[in-house]
This record gives sequence, C-alpha cells and structure tokens, in this order.
Amino acid sequence: MLAFGRVLTDPLVAFYDFTSPKLPRLEELAKMPIAFRIWVSNYAICDGDWPIIGHAPLTPDLEQPVRFLNKILLRENYHIR
Repeated sequence: MLAFGRVLTDPLVAFYDFTSPKLPRLEELAKMPIAFRIWVSNYAICDGDWPIIGHAPLTPDLEQPVRFLNKILLRENYHIR
C-alpha cells in the first residue's frame, strides 16, 4: 500500500488521508483530503527514499500558514507557532 504527501512551504509537508496499491493520477490525488501537516527535514525529501511522482502548484488552502501547539516537557509552558 502506498501513502502520499505534498511538499508545502519549507519545512512543511502535507500528508493525504488516502492510500492506494498503485499510483493515482496527480489530478485525482490533489483532490484527496489532507490528514495532517508537519515539519519534515529536507533530507527526508531529497535522499530518494520518498520518490517524487510529480509537481503541481499549491492550492490557496495549502498556502495558508499553519499553527502548531508546542508543549515544552520540562515546564508547563505552551507556545503557539
């Protein structure tokens, strides 16, 4: 089973809420819902373990800033980024 993601503004990657036994057409993949967005190291994208299957412009919803909740485990402080 294959899973899919989309590179957003560095360092963000969006992962689709979709899996498939084969590669879908990019047009169909782009219509799938996003499960989550997370920071990903450039190395993970560029080292070749995750094949790049195409390029497409970002839709306006994927260009929006993402806020993260970061709890520092040593203190009870919370930060929104």
